Amino acid sequence: MTAMEAKELSEKIRSARIEGALLRSEEKGHAEGYTEGHTKGHAEGFAESERKFVLKLLKKQTPQEISQEFEIPLERIEKIQNDN
Repeated sequence: MTAMEAKELSEKIRSARIEGALLRSEEKGHAEGYTEGHTKGHAEGFAESERKFVLKLLKKQTPQEISQEFEIPLERIEKIQNDN
């Protein structure tokens, strides 16, 4: 193998390594983004469900009763009540 061929081969290997590293980085970014989005969506969905649940309960119970019975912090119940 001539020096020129060796240099070309070395450049091809270097380019392949860089391309592989970029692909792995992109895949990792997608996975992290999916995980972060999934976690955020789950938390938002839970908060909305809790809000609707508390609003229904507030029609028949006091915030203190709801807090004691369902172990929801009183401050959170009052915030939901005041925001509505």
